[in-house]
Amino acid sequence: MRCYNMFIIVNNTTMVIIMKVTSIVVVSVMCNVVFIIIMMTMHIITFANHKGGVGKTTSTLNVAQTLARGGKRVLLLDCDAQCNLTMSFPQKTTANLGEVLQNEKTLAEVVHLVAPNLWLVNSTPHLHYLEKVIAAQFGYELLLKEALGPMADRFDFCLLDTPPSLSALTYAALV
Repeated sequence: MRCYNMFIIVNNTTMVIIMKVTSIVVVSVMCNVVFIIIMMTMHIITFANHKGGVGKTTSTLNVAQTLARGGKRVLLLDCDAQCNLTMSFPQKTTANLGEVLQNEKTLAEVVHLVAPNLWLVNSTPHLHYLEKVIAAQFGYELLLKEALGPMADRFDFCLLDTPPSLSALTYAALV
């Protein structure tokens, strides 16, 4: 699996990172010629800024709804303990990102449909505490990347809304 990162600066303050996840499959080897097909599986976009109130959640929501209305399958991850992205939708479930970070459930078990072509992984106020716990673990920065791996073929885009800080969860969302 190869990942290509692209950084975009929005409004001189908000940094958006677009990660293109692709997998390369060797189809056939004939007469010393290798045919390779590159399959696009999922684009990951992270909205991050260390300051609050700059429009991360609003931008995440608007981009997600635009992509979903365009026929793309979009996964939203609310990585912010303030839960504003989660509260933007009337459908609620008790399953949340905290359970994934604690290895109690997989990401596939906590995803739920909130609109046509739009799925959400809820946040929880408990993430403030969990960020401190996961920051003490070796390899914490790969938690979200590893959780998203099995979901790559189910969605065209994954948008991550991060907390207004440079915390462990923000760092994990950027990796």
